[in-house]
Amino acid sequence: MALPWMQVDLGRPVEIDQASLFLRDFMGHDKHWAKGELLFSDGGKVPFELDPLKAGAQNILFPKKTVTFVRVQNLEHPGEVGWSAMAEVQVFGRESPEK
Repeated sequence: MALPWMQVDLGRPVEIDQASLFLRDFMGHDKHWAKGELLFSDGGKVPFELDPLKAGAQNILFPKKTVTFVRVQNLEHPGEVGWSAMAEVQVFGRESPEK
């Protein structure tokens, strides 16, 4: 079974240093994501862990890098598989000085 992923295409080189993930509010029947990794267009990866009971922003900080996309991948549940959702992915940065 393939693991789900989401990708943010930035459309041009952007210097970034943070991503924020938002899980769906707890609905009782949900099985939330516990961990995963960010994959960047430069091939770099950053593993992360999530608080399954936190519905607000869960921030992932990393050293500045210039990329054209960020993929949230290899999402895993803490236990048995069930319904899970990610409500939003945000990537923070600025126009890259490298053009």
